[in-house]
Amino acid sequence: LPSGLTLNPATGAISGAALQGGIFNFTIRATDANGCIGANPYTLTVLAAGANIPTLDPRSLSILAALLAAMGLYAVSRFRS
Repeated sequence: LPSGLTLNPATGAISGAALQGGIFNFTIRATDANGCIGANPYTLTVLAAGANIPTLDPRSLSILAALLAAMGLYAVSRFRS
């Protein structure tokens, strides 16, 4: 992550204010209670460093993701009709 941002390992929330703009590639790796390991690469684009950009807590983010997914499913089902 760019300087100024941190990832909370317990919640997955990224917080803080980026100190520089740009494109940042990072990988999140996790191990579950059974020892299974997973990893996913991500790209984060920071347009305005240091700006007061509102953030979402993990619950709000999951609700937003569910709503966006539902909108996509609605659009696909409507397109197929």
